[in-house]
Amino acid sequence: MLMEATGEFMVYNNKVSLPFMGELSDISDKSSSTDILERLKLVKSNMDLVVRLAAWHAVETGKPFSQMLRIGISSVVKSAKTFNGHHTEFSDYLKKEISDAMLKSSRL
Repeated sequence: MLMEATGEFMVYNNKVSLPFMGELSDISDKSSSTDILERLKLVKSNMDLVVRLAAWHAVETGKPFSQMLRIGISSVVKSAKTFNGHHTEFSDYLKKEISDAMLKSSRL
């Protein structure tokens, strides 16, 4: 049983819990605790972008802000795994991936 905590989130048995979002199981996909913490630092460093895009998409689509926020956070984690860095900056790639995921969700 592994537990680590910081001021913003807790990792317990490779499951991540954020106070405002509950458990994020897609972040923990059998990764080591260090990998999980690195991904969460990446999420934290890009939260301004995630919140800005979530707010915009929530207003435009009528979907709940919390839903758009969850999609944005998941997109940051997924983007960190898939980014290859050859043709674009991570921030540009991330913005596109988050927007695409939120648009896809709003069409469902």
